[in-house]
Amino acid sequence: MAENATRRTFAVRPDFREAFWLTAFLWCGVLGFLNVASILGGTVSTVGEYLTIILAPVFAVTIAGVLFLAFWLMAGRNVLIAWPAVGIAALVAAALMTGADFGSQWVLHHIFDAHRMPDTSRMSVLIISALYLCIYTTNTALIWITSANRHMREQQHRIAVRDADNLRAELRALRLQLDPHFVINALNGVCVLIADRRYDHAERMIERLATFMRATQDYSPENTITLADEMELTEDYLAVEAERFGDRMVVAFHCDPDIASVRVPNLLLQPLVENAVKYGVNQSSTPVTVSIRAERLETDRIRLVVANDGGAAASELSGSGLGEGSTRSRLAISYGVDATFDAGPTASGYRVEITLPIRQAQSHAVSPPVGISRVLSPPVGISRVLA
Repeated sequence: MAENATRRTFAVRPDFREAFWLTAFLWCGVLGFLNVASILGGTVSTVGEYLTIILAPVFAVTIAGVLFLAFWLMAGRNVLIAWPAVGIAALVAAALMTGADFGSQWVLHHIFDAHRMPDTSRMSVLIISALYLCIYTTNTALIWITSANRHMREQQHRIAVRDADNLRAELRALRLQLDPHFVINALNGVCVLIADRRYDHAERMIERLATFMRATQDYSPENTITLADEMELTEDYLAVEAERFGDRMVVAFHCDPDIASVRVPNLLLQPLVENAVKYGVNQSSTPVTVSIRAERLETDRIRLVVANDGGAAASELSGSGLGEGSTRSRLAISYGVDATFDAGPTASGYRVEITLPIRQAQSHAVSPPVGISRVLSPPVGISRVLA
């Protein structure tokens, strides 16, 4: 414990304005109470005595600058040095105030004949000094408490800023991990089309891939977008995959119109849909339905569902990809315990369900939803089942 004390530093550095007003309120309150009692008791009657009432708080607040100076000079020093120095500063301030009090009384006594000198016996001076020491000790404690509290708030703010920066960096890392993953899968699909001599489909797939990448490049990983925009990005991605799978992939979109403006992390659905395509559609020789649903669950929550009916192969493999792990991490970073993520096999395939708290767009133009799909002609090979 002693070793820890020798390593600790005095981290309090008071703000001048804050310390000044704190000191002024303290001394004006204490001396005001005593002086009002003296006036009501009839012990204050001469001009000199009224001047004393005015001068006392001025002297007290001015001398309190010794405390502020001690705090300022000791900031960053070892506590074993700092605290004794602050205590000595309080003693010095009490001694100076005692001297200022009796000195001003002596001056006023020589200016105004009617002004009465206070008792200057040793006991009286010690009592007055002890009283001033108690007030300056209280003054010191208040300065320390308010300064330490301000220092703690500033430290918490710095920690919050640092944590936010770390979270943003982690989100960027997750997105950077997902982006090449998606591109690699898409390019593998292009290679398959070329190997099958389906050159027109390969060319259109590259064009749609470029369109999708252009649509996503402006989104910062830590930012959110409206659910309508997120569904549109998912459609852009499925348009890429449609060139590869044609009629083997059936897409079902549904979204409650009243939640189109709810904000969600950008590209939240894409890796889950990519898993459904890779492990559901790609593993099946018969048509597979990829279903994307967004619906209001409660007053302040929504549910997002990505499912496929790719059969046993989809059930066994869909949870093994990168998409689920990265999505779980992004939800934990963005929402903490407010978001839920459930995934697992179903009788016909695989299903992922996410629930999120509602975050409305502030002022964001939202495309009119048609089951949330954009109004455009379906890409070649995609069948839509619009709820």
